[in-house]
Amino acid sequence: MTTLSKRTTRAASEVAKTKAATNLPSTRKRKSLENEEEEEEENNTSMNNDDDEPDSDIDEEDESKFEKEFTVKKKQKKSPAKILQPQKSITTPTKPTPKVTSKPTKPTTPSPSQQKQTSSQSSQTNSKRQSSSSSQLPTPQKKKDTKIKYNLKPINIERLATYDEHMGGTLSNEKIIKRLKKLDEYLQDKKRGDTEGLEIVLNVLIDPKFADNKIFEVRLMTSCCLSEIFRIYAPTLPFDMVVLKVVFKLFTEQVLQGDRVDKKLFPQYFQMLERLAVIKVFALLALVDSTMLTPFFKDCLSRVHGDKEHQPMDIMFSTLLNTILESLEEVPTSLWNELLETLIEREKGSVPTAKAIFTHDLIETNSRFLQVHFELFLQDLLEPEIIGGQQQDSSLNNNVVSKQLKKKKNEILFEMFNILPEFIYPALQNLEFDLEDVNSAIRKGAALVLSRCYSTESASDELIAQRPTLYTTFLNRFHDVDLKVRTIMMEFSQHFTTTSEMEMERVLKSVRDRFRDSEPDIRIKAIQIFQSHIIRNPEIMNPDLMFEYLERVRDKDSKVRKDAEISLSTVWRSIREKHGPIDDWSKTLIDCYSSIPNTLLHCLGLYDDDKYRIEIAFDSILLPQHSDIKNRSTVFLEIYKYLDEANKQLFKKYLEEKKSLRQEFLALIQFLKNPKVNTTPTSKKTQQPQQQQQLQQPENDIEVYITHVDNLLPKFIGESSKKLVRQLITPQNKKILDLLVLISDINTTFQEQYNIKISIISKAQNESSFSEFIKYMVNKLSYSIVAKENIKYLLRRLRSDLGLDNFDKNSPIDLLEEFNEKTYEKEVKDGVPETLEVLLMLSQVYPNIFDDHGDQLVGFLTCSKSIVYPVLQILSNSSKTMKLPKKTLKSTLDMLLRLSQVPQPTLARLAFKTFIKFATPALTSINSTTGKVDNNRLVITLKDLTNNLFDQLEEKSKNLLSILEVIGCLAKGYSLVLSEHLDTLDILLIKRIMTGPCTLDFNQKVQLNKSEHHLTSYSKDVLIKIAGIKCMSNYLLGLREITKKSHEMVNMLFEFYNSLDKNKTYNDLEKSHLKIHIAIGLLRVFQRSPYEKEITPEQFILICNSTSITTKQRGDPLIRRLIEKLAKVMILNRLPMKYMAAFGMAAQQPYSVLALVRKHTTSIIKTRRMVISRLAASLSMAKNLTEFYPESSMPYFLYVVSHREDFERDAPDYIESACYLNFFIDLLVEEADNYSIIHTIFTKLKRSTDALDKKSKNHNIAAELGLQILTHQYQQKKWKPQKHPIIIVLPEKFYIIHDEQDEMSIDDEVASIKLPSLLPKRFKLPPLPAITDQNNNNNNNNNNNNNNNNSTNNDDESDKDENNKKNDNNNNDEKAIVVVPPKSKITKPPAKKVSKKAAAKQKSPKKKTNKKKKQSSSEEEESNSEEEDESEDEEVEDEGDN
Repeated sequence: MTTLSKRTTRAASEVAKTKAATNLPSTRKRKSLENEEEEEEENNTSMNNDDDEPDSDIDEEDESKFEKEFTVKKKQKKSPAKILQPQKSITTPTKPTPKVTSKPTKPTTPSPSQQKQTSSQSSQTNSKRQSSSSSQLPTPQKKKDTKIKYNLKPINIERLATYDEHMGGTLSNEKIIKRLKKLDEYLQDKKRGDTEGLEIVLNVLIDPKFADNKIFEVRLMTSCCLSEIFRIYAPTLPFDMVVLKVVFKLFTEQVLQGDRVDKKLFPQYFQMLERLAVIKVFALLALVDSTMLTPFFKDCLSRVHGDKEHQPMDIMFSTLLNTILESLEEVPTSLWNELLETLIEREKGSVPTAKAIFTHDLIETNSRFLQVHFELFLQDLLEPEIIGGQQQDSSLNNNVVSKQLKKKKNEILFEMFNILPEFIYPALQNLEFDLEDVNSAIRKGAALVLSRCYSTESASDELIAQRPTLYTTFLNRFHDVDLKVRTIMMEFSQHFTTTSEMEMERVLKSVRDRFRDSEPDIRIKAIQIFQSHIIRNPEIMNPDLMFEYLERVRDKDSKVRKDAEISLSTVWRSIREKHGPIDDWSKTLIDCYSSIPNTLLHCLGLYDDDKYRIEIAFDSILLPQHSDIKNRSTVFLEIYKYLDEANKQLFKKYLEEKKSLRQEFLALIQFLKNPKVNTTPTSKKTQQPQQQQQLQQPENDIEVYITHVDNLLPKFIGESSKKLVRQLITPQNKKILDLLVLISDINTTFQEQYNIKISIISKAQNESSFSEFIKYMVNKLSYSIVAKENIKYLLRRLRSDLGLDNFDKNSPIDLLEEFNEKTYEKEVKDGVPETLEVLLMLSQVYPNIFDDHGDQLVGFLTCSKSIVYPVLQILSNSSKTMKLPKKTLKSTLDMLLRLSQVPQPTLARLAFKTFIKFATPALTSINSTTGKVDNNRLVITLKDLTNNLFDQLEEKSKNLLSILEVIGCLAKGYSLVLSEHLDTLDILLIKRIMTGPCTLDFNQKVQLNKSEHHLTSYSKDVLIKIAGIKCMSNYLLGLREITKKSHEMVNMLFEFYNSLDKNKTYNDLEKSHLKIHIAIGLLRVFQRSPYEKEITPEQFILICNSTSITTKQRGDPLIRRLIEKLAKVMILNRLPMKYMAAFGMAAQQPYSVLALVRKHTTSIIKTRRMVISRLAASLSMAKNLTEFYPESSMPYFLYVVSHREDFERDAPDYIESACYLNFFIDLLVEEADNYSIIHTIFTKLKRSTDALDKKSKNHNIAAELGLQILTHQYQQKKWKPQKHPIIIVLPEKFYIIHDEQDEMSIDDEVASIKLPSLLPKRFKLPPLPAITDQNNNNNNNNNNNNNNNNSTNNDDESDKDENNKKNDNNNNDEKAIVVVPPKSKITKPPAKKVSKKAAAKQKSPKKKTNKKKKQSSSEEEESNSEEEDESEDEEVEDEGDN
């Protein structure tokens, strides 16, 4: 017999027994009793509702029995579900809360302490029923009686036998309600199993008169009575199945009426719900009528509110629904549809609704039981929809998964995964197929749900282990062609956490690959992901992963670069805050993160728009706050210690750019304040010939100052920078202008600078060009990163590094007394401290930063020579603003004179120049009457020094090299003090040094530091001759009267140059270096025009060919020094334009030298053309200006190329000659105008005759070769020769010009190309490197993003980007710092392709390695130091001339 039949039979037998034992009274007697009861009720006083009553007469053991009886046995239930029980009866609802708890727990049940109940079983009507209980409610409310008291006269028990007649007839609703209340009160007092006399009551309660009554209170009281009936009859059923359907219909209707219940009736309503929940009546719902199941769930869920006010009701609903779920043998599809639709319900912002949270908790409570049923439902959910309308409509078939759920299956899977990961395990295979689907929408959905699942910290490892192939397929979606899928994967990687280092590395490698993604947003996301993971755990990184992360600062997209710069700065700061100074880091941290500052500063040489962002990141993120000056200085030194030499130079160069802009800006401000002070602007570019100065005289001075500022500004979108400068100086912007002037002052504190920046930025909130302009200006004009406040701490740190005592300002020392030669000659163990390097760099950029610290600096002059030299450089740079007390100044001058006689010539020269800078203002005065300068004291001091030096020469002092250096400085700047020793000097230089082997000797301790290793690689004779060449060139330059003897000395230098090829005493390196030193000396001499005018073509060829000298010494710094010297005198306009030809002859030098040549030629050409553009259009002096154009150097260059010794041997292919011509043409030609000028020059040269050798046709061949190169290299430009304003005048010393060429038209010039060719028959132009088109490079860079958007396969594009990046890295290994004209972006020159023969002859290395960087760093340092000395030579020369 089934459970149903057993329960039905048992209930029927109980009802029959009750009817048989009941004696029914007469109707008349029943009516009289009813009237009496009603009268007594009216006169009865109100009952006390606060009497203690037990909330139930069911103990815990009985309750467990009820559960077993009323719960349907489940076949597939794996583990017992958690049962939620409601709080005990509360008469009034509580105040609202935000939402129901995620996991409702059983409310506190009454303690099983002795519950006492006294009840009268007699017919006494006024007996009181009392009970005591020690239980307490969870809420802090007063304990209240859970039984409902209606203040009515108790029911007459005798009437139960005729209760049907008692409730029959035409009773009013009020009477029906009163009698039902009495019955309810009576039933509450009955114990479980006490069913005596209830048979007729059962029939009455199920009467439609009560169950279907229109009055809600009647139905409610009927439900209350029925709930008590179920309690009393438990564990048997009081009704058969037919009746149970009616009863459950009433129950469900009452349960769902909670929102409509009147406040007065709510206690009864809640009592009913509680009773139904406790005895689990709704466990029979599916058994009684399964069709009611889904609608009941739907109605209950719709009434969930989730706030505190409705919390008791929500808990009751939860308990009822849990009871139903526990009783189910199978969960119908329609119920799953309802549950899951509610589970994924969302409000705005994807916030789960209260119903969704309730459903989540409901499923989670029964998760283990529902797992098996969900697996069956999942099969239908994952089944694809049938195309063609064969699938049944889910609205008509409750057993079919709804279409809405199928569309949202991924959301369902994720929600079910959050409840219990095992829910979705059967779906993993389908998800793996979806990840590889052709449809991107399907891949996106699968990737989205899996990304959320794998990002769940508690279950990610378990899910990975469940199906490893799925995880591998999922990670492959990082390379998906669809942007949305890749974006989902990036979101996943940001939140992914795992305990497996291997899995984390797999994810990070996938993210690393996205650094090459075609979409900037993906690359930005990859940067953010790396940052978040590194900050959480820095140890997860390795150099391989970090490489691409660091490379993003070189990205083609400015937004990506900006995010990379900020991200790297944040990462570095985070690691330092956690792990302390870099020296304390582990090897892993050093390998991965110590290069971040290097990477950031390297960007200063790449993109103009990044410089100011790098400065902000460095200043505000890498370094501590400005208020913490000491710690800020410490961190800066720490960073500087780990910088590469190249990046140190870039940092210095950037500060110099800021300095230049600041100087030009302040010059503009000074002119605005007092426009009559100067008629021409001050400039660091020194004197030009008087005629050209007149041509350049500005028509409007203010425009010149504005132009000088404009030349240092980048481009701004939408407006020209010059117009923005004009707008800045208008009266409307006076406040902003005043703030910019204030921030340009070095004495402005960091706090004041910060306030100024905030003030200006607040006024530049819009996106106009002017707002961007003033933001740029306020950052570029400020003293950021390190400034005046840091000097105090840097000097203190330097004294600590050198082991010196603290400085005492009140007790100055005598430097000569403190000077010790042993200490001076002693080498510093760890090299020059980084602190001193920083101080030296700052002195070169901000000379006025040391004005209050001179007395501390001079104290370092008594240290080792390695320390003294940079200190002298600092003193020399800061001499104009440095303030020294009188005693300290006198001691310093004496010490400088002493240092000018040390064995090291480099240091002696610098000491003398520093002495001149300090002594000139100290030992000179202005006569108040005559206004003339009185420098007698200075002259006397210099004469004493000169006499001392020549006395040492007579005594054959070992200090020869230093003596020659100082004498050369004296001769160049103060030649009058040598008047008594000129004959001695002539004999020394001409006869004893430059003629034949030198027999003089000198001290071997001439090397200042390891960078001067070349001083020990030469023989003594070569060293002395080099010193003699330098001294002689300075002597010739400083002569006030140039005589015939002076020209003879110049010719002697040329003769010595030519004789070196035949000399067998010197090795090849010594010969090459002697030639270069002679060339440098002659360039110095030729700054005096009388010398230069007398130069012969042969001598000019020798000087130009000096730049083509190659040595076995890789990256020879002397070649770089020659090019730097040539560039300097050309920029200062101290040599005519024809010497540009020397740059063209460097075409066979290594790539680093070529980059240096390009840098300087670009700067020279830009300066010349800028000056030409300012000339008045009315000037008719084109012929006089011809030599001023850069193109005027082409005839000289062609002459040098054609007169090379190897020119004829270069035939018939002319590979080397073509290489020289192509290189120089590339330097000069930028646009169609340059093209036309060069074309005209070559045409005229083809028809000219060599002035030295009239029979030679070499220059004609070279001109024809040049025309072919010009035509071939620029054929894509489609330029044609055009008219130009320049009159081409060939130099008469070099060429003989035919008269008929003067009036040659453009057509004649073009026709002249068709003259009989002098090149060999079948001549083919050799392979040549591609021309460098800067404008096109910029355009290509700007169009990269557009091209990338057209790509369909991002993986292919990523590979291309990676290959290009590798090429760029190879090309950049030895790339010099290139100066690019303003308004142009810095781009990398394309790699040049040459033939194997040409490449072999050029001897340019194929690849530049980091080893070469390290090898050449010391050599470059030497070159830089020597060039600084040369610049100081020029300053001394200017002072001497003045």
